[in-house]
Amino acid sequence: MKRLTTITLLMVALIALTACAPKIEEINAVVNSFMDHWRAGDAAKMAALMTNEVEYGLIIPDYAFTESLSNPPASKGLPADELTEALAEEDMTVNLTITKTEAFGDYAVVTGSYVDSVDPDTKGIMYFHLVNTDDGWKIRLIALSPDDL
Repeated sequence: MKRLTTITLLMVALIALTACAPKIEEINAVVNSFMDHWRAGDAAKMAALMTNEVEYGLIIPDYAFTESLSNPPASKGLPADELTEALAEEDMTVNLTITKTEAFGDYAVVTGSYVDSVDPDTKGIMYFHLVNTDDGWKIRLIALSPDDL
């Protein structure tokens, strides 16, 4: 009888934990929606999917480090509306394919490969870090790692 009670309690706990676990589909939907709004040039809708301040940067491989010393900082924190206004002004021709999503409680990391539809030789990896807020999942960081550095 004790075993049955223990097994039942474990099953209830497992179901409760599973129900509380972050839903990967919801996290990916935020990133996909952000990319759709970027392609449409809609800065306001992009900003709505981000925290008030975001980090935006470029990941520079070791072999490009000496060249990067003369460039501006590789990462910068700035208000989301400023970043999205700047991004929306550029023609977005990149297609993103999400390759991995990891959730750690209220924090998630989405990794995707991108290819420029106009210039297929322009490709690399994009990273999105998201936090779960009272308003749902929001993008906190966007980083690019181009293949051509």
